[in-house]
Amino acid sequence: MALGSHRTSFLVELEAALKKELDEVLAQEESLWHQKSRKDGSWCSDEAALKNSTVEFFSKLFISEPRQETRVEFNGGFANLSAAQSSHLTRPVTLEEVCGVLFRSDSYYE
Repeated sequence: MALGSHRTSFLVELEAALKKELDEVLAQEESLWHQKSRKDGSWCSDEAALKNSTVEFFSKLFISEPRQETRVEFNGGFANLSAAQSSHLTRPVTLEEVCGVLFRSDSYYE
């Protein structure tokens, strides 16, 4: 049996919980950006101020906070990754990939 074709109830529940958490974070982010786009009740168009707000937001977003560690034991084996697959997972993320994800998120603002 291939690993990808066997979904345990744990994985299904984990996926649902992660999707819910992602939706909550995206909603919070949308609200924050809406609030930050206004200054004193009017739209802020100052490029420097918007840039500073953006840098500050993402700096805070990616600062590590202590979290409770979750341990999961898997009783089954995992398929081995090829060298190419392993290399793909450990390669640096490019600016184009980050921008693509950020600008593709318009579906969350419907």
